[in-house]
Amino acid sequence: MGCALREARKRTIAAAGAEAGRKKAGQNPWKANSLEWLTSTVPPEHGNFGERLPVVHRWPYDYSKPGHEEDFVPQSIPRLKDELGH
Repeated sequence: MGCALREARKRTIAAAGAEAGRKKAGQNPWKANSLEWLTSTVPPEHGNFGERLPVVHRWPYDYSKPGHEEDFVPQSIPRLKDELGH
């Protein structure tokens, strides 16, 4: 086996080992607000929301909303009573 091939094989085995130890990302690893992260498949497919379309309560880039615990608030989360609209 040539030296270059041997080194390529070592890198492949090392990469496979590193991949095996990683934790799998969740459905929305970037905590994005837009609707495509509510789908069961990424990227979204045609008809991916099923029989009921999600109700949109805010803009897709609506970050840092006062009164919410997290920085991101998905579009499908209803607005708080005193939260300003779009």
